Amino acid sequence: MQNTNQLLSSADDEIDLIDLWRVIVNRKILVLVVAIISLLMAILYILSTPSVFESRAVIQVGQVGQVGQVGQVGQVGQVEIPTVLLQRLTEKYRVNDKDVNVKMPKIKVISLDKKGANSVITFLAQDYSAKGAYQYLTQEIQALLAEHKLLYNRYMDIQHQRLQSLEKQMSAVNASIEEFSSLIEAVRIQDPAQGAILAIEKGKLLTDAPSLEAQYVSLQLALSDIQSQPTTVFRSPTLPDKQAKPRPNFLIMLALMVGFMLGIVAAFFAEFLYKVQSQS
Repeated sequence: MQNTNQLLSSADDEIDLIDLWRVIVNRKILVLVVAIISLLMAILYILSTPSVFESRAVIQVGQVGQVGQVGQVGQVGQVEIPTVLLQRLTEKYRVNDKDVNVKMPKIKVISLDKKGANSVITFLAQDYSAKGAYQYLTQEIQALLAEHKLLYNRYMDIQHQRLQSLEKQMSAVNASIEEFSSLIEAVRIQDPAQGAILAIEKGKLLTDAPSLEAQYVSLQLALSDIQSQPTTVFRSPTLPDKQAKPRPNFLIMLALMVGFMLGIVAAFFAEFLYKVQSQS
């Protein structure tokens, strides 16, 4: 008995599916008309919407050894704090500012790499032409590099002044040590007490000399390419070879899918109205 009921239920399902398919076949003209209308609307949108091209570039914010860390050896400071730079540029270009309609060309996206190096910043520029987007982003990147070059040179000058100051201090200490050595040698027999005092002073200078040398070596390392680099371009602005939006292929495929779905719904609705009218 149970097997019989299952067979009847399966047969009803097959009949229902066959009926649904017959409705679609009988109303195929309606389905096609709705799909074509949807396709025409998509084509009209594509033709009426200006093409937008995108250019992308990536930079790394420069750094200078010991900048902002006076008296601390081996520290590294960035030319401009990336988060501050990100906020400054976001306000400058009105990125994501919904209250202002920014004209083309424009900077659409400025993002900070949070997964890897936190000094890497990505730019995305848009314009109605590929060349326009490329030229605009190139211009803005070059302007930023020029700003950071001035800051980098200023910080490097400060560090070089510190290096020169250390050189003078080291020269003065070495000269004083030699002078004390000569004085000690001259008075050690005639005036041992005076020689002892001079030896103490010489010992203080000998204690200071290694510290100055260590600072000098560390500062030289900080000014080397290992710890000090200007802001550089990781990825030069790209020249797009195709538009970013609208995307014709995607929109046409989407319009056909939606059109056929709406057409099938319209076919079932038309069949429903036909049956209601037939029964009345």
